[in-house]
Amino acid sequence: MMSLLNQTKLESWDKTQSTLGLRQKSVYEALVRHPNVSNRDLSIILEKPINQITPRVNELRELGLVKFSGVKFDQFTKRRVNTWSIV
Repeated sequence: MMSLLNQTKLESWDKTQSTLGLRQKSVYEALVRHPNVSNRDLSIILEKPINQITPRVNELRELGLVKFSGVKFDQFTKRRVNTWSIV
């Protein structure tokens, strides 16, 4: 038997899926599978250019579906970068 919390999460997921574009869905789903990753990490995971990832992360943040989860050192840019996870 499904708990009320799990049922609520499932309903939220269904609603989220119906309102997102294809690129937003792919980024969101990657964050479900790989929490606490940077835009560059997502770019590598999804095999897409970072300029296709960053706007999708920003859109998902504006929708309240993705949140800041920390900072890490990016070996490629030699800089500290933000990491993201789903809400």
